[in-house]
Amino acid sequence: MVDFNVRANFYKYATQQPGTDFDLVCIVEDEEDESFWQDVFLKNSFTRNPKFIPYTRDFRPDGTTNDRRGKDTVLRYLPYTDNRLALCIDSDYDLLTKTNNPSIQDHVFQTYTHSIENYKSYAPSLMNLCLEATHSTDNQLFDIEKFLSDYSEIIYPLFVVFIISESNANSGVNRFLTGQKFAETAVLKGDFDVKNNGKAELEDLKDRIKNRLDTLLTSYTSAEFQATEQRIKTFGITPQNTYLFFRGHSLYDAVTMPIVRSVSKSLKNNEIKKRRPNVQLYIDSCKDIAQLLKENKNYHSCFLMNKIQADVAAF
Repeated sequence: MVDFNVRANFYKYATQQPGTDFDLVCIVEDEEDESFWQDVFLKNSFTRNPKFIPYTRDFRPDGTTNDRRGKDTVLRYLPYTDNRLALCIDSDYDLLTKTNNPSIQDHVFQTYTHSIENYKSYAPSLMNLCLEATHSTDNQLFDIEKFLSDYSEIIYPLFVVFIISESNANSGVNRFLTGQKFAETAVLKGDFDVKNNGKAELEDLKDRIKNRLDTLLTSYTSAEFQATEQRIKTFGITPQNTYLFFRGHSLYDAVTMPIVRSVSKSLKNNEIKKRRPNVQLYIDSCKDIAQLLKENKNYHSCFLMNKIQADVAAF
């Protein structure tokens, strides 16, 4: 059993010891989040020297240990935060559906997108990854920014309905659309034909979204829909950028990966045709698009980064 008060005081005490190279401890959700927040603080000229803690080790009575990760574990430290102990979390859907969310006033940094995966999926950064992976210069093959804008417009109505459902659930009313059902409906089926900028894939998605909406028509009112639209607009959500607020893991695995895989495959095939018959050297030199996406840090021009920048300045 972890005593989070004792653990928090230990971390704070450590920041004041002679010879330490940090003056702030940041509790993050896991190791991947550590890399993200380290990059964000560096790019925004954070004046503190943070040490990141990606898990909380639980020492069990039988001598075994369990490393606890995730947002719920991080928020167990919330009562003990101060200028020596901060938390870094994904906003998730909580930001849009709950009213008691922690903020920088509570010494809590957050993504303002659903999660860090949404930043790695930042549309303006993705085509360059595909070009890098395939050593291609053909940036006209596929318009990823338009595709994700069109994708966002298609899922937007169901996104609003999901936020209504989730907000109701947080108020004690029955949830009529779960996050899992929403995600299953809103992701792509897999890799797809890039012809006509993925029109066929988007048409199929549009049909699935419409079918799901048709089953929920009696679950909410038009007044609720309009009020929710106005409320979430204050967080920066538009029909064209909904993907930034959709569940990050689902987006990353089942939308972004199929896009970059499909585009990279077409680029690679085109390069092979141009380089025949001596293509093996080229094939061997191509990079793994999945690894490039995992390492993607070209998200700092995203407008939501301005909110993190303001938090860094306010801390």
